[in-house]
Amino acid sequence: MLGQLRATILLLQMDIKKIMAIHELIKRHQTGPPKALSARIGVSERTVYHYIRFMKTELNTPVKWSATKQSYVYETYGDLNFDWQH
Repeated sequence: MLGQLRATILLLQMDIKKIMAIHELIKRHQTGPPKALSARIGVSERTVYHYIRFMKTELNTPVKWSATKQSYVYETYGDLNFDWQH
């Protein structure tokens, strides 16, 4: 229960549109380094690290940095959805 509450509070501090923008860039291997990504999405470099950590820990995305691609990438195939499911 406490873990779920913590995740909810963290999500409220995150901008879902920015998470989805980062996700789309990750899927295309086009994030660039954190500093470039921060300029692209309009946040500080430190905030980029917070978003990536949130995506890893709270959304369970397999994000990692690829030095060869100079981009964040997903280690496995999958998708991130925030839309209504029924």
